Amino acid sequence: LDVLRELMNIGVGRAARAIAEMSGREVVLRVLDIELLDLAGTRQLRELRGQINLRVSQSFRGGLDGCALFTLNRTGAVRLAQLLLGKADDDVAFDELDQGALLELGNIVIGSAVGMLASELAVEVHYELPQLQLRGIKEVADLFADLAQEDQTHALVMRASLTLREDIVN
Repeated sequence: LDVLRELMNIGVGRAARAIAEMSGREVVLRVLDIELLDLAGTRQLRELRGQINLRVSQSFRGGLDGCALFTLNRTGAVRLAQLLLGKADDDVAFDELDQGALLELGNIVIGSAVGMLASELAVEVHYELPQLQLRGIKEVADLFADLAQEDQTHALVMRASLTLREDIVN
């Protein structure tokens, strides 16, 4: 997990540079934690219950197969869209432009993280189009249930913190 954490820090560092160029703001993106989640056990990640409102998912195939998720709660999603699009703090509308910006952000973060792994393993990876869903979850397993393969028993969860212009979104 320590090696994976370091690779993910490099990958999200690349994503931070891309987001900084896209937004014209200083961006810090760092990995807070990486853990292996037992998909059958719902006792892990209890604090996520009922909080996920936005999920960007992107499947990938090749030397690595899987599906990566970028998730935010509503408050974080609205604030991040405001920062990326230069909207006023009181503009809490969550329209297609906001969703498009967050879909692109998820695509960048996922591509950077998975791309870093693929690069280090010297394998080729092909990505499917990212999908954005607005949703809530009752149990943590709801976050993965529609994406997991029947034979999957675990998921790798990376928690990260993104800072734009002194605002922190986890």
